[in-house]
Amino acid sequence: MKRKAYIFIAIIIAILSFIVIYPRLTPGNLKTIARTVRLTDDIKYAILVDYGRHSGRNRLFVWDYEQDKVILSSPCAHGYGGGSTARHCVFSNEIGSKCSSEGKYSLMSERQMYTHPDRKCFPLKGLDKGKNDNAEKRAILIHPTKLPSFPIYPFLLPVRGFMLGSWTIRPASEGCVTLPKKQYEELSIIVAESDIKHFILYVYDSSDL
Repeated sequence: MKRKAYIFIAIIIAILSFIVIYPRLTPGNLKTIARTVRLTDDIKYAILVDYGRHSGRNRLFVWDYEQDKVILSSPCAHGYGGGSTARHCVFSNEIGSKCSSEGKYSLMSERQMYTHPDRKCFPLKGLDKGKNDNAEKRAILIHPTKLPSFPIYPFLLPVRGFMLGSWTIRPASEGCVTLPKKQYEELSIIVAESDIKHFILYVYDSSDL
């Protein structure tokens, strides 16, 4: 009898864990989200960043409207400010908050980073008043940093530097959209083959949907 009770309890725990964790393991309906954030027909690509997903999973997806599919997926770190943890992203539009900001953004021309002249970046302009319209003042960018170029689930991406043997994971996000060098270079090529005016970036939390 006790054995059956233990099995029943284990099944209930497994079901509850699945309900809580599963939404963070799947990217959700990216097609619907991409259609929702498309402002005009001139937008050819949507860069969708879901900070509601488990940080050890891919969280950045480039949606190609013409092909009607994801053409690039990547791990992506969130800002460490405002009490953010590896499990939970706190959003803020405040200058100096070091938080990620949700909402829609347009991309500006790629340039060298001021703090790291050997790296390039895409400055971002927030399009949602009160949510991310301080992005330019906060110098929010899409830029590469030291991150694994593959999902590390069930492990979490740290919000600050972390040593893994002789290898350093350094998210380096004070609100910027940071991704591995490999995927940043792939994104840079996609943008170069099109035009920045054809892109929109959308930061959101799928756990709130």
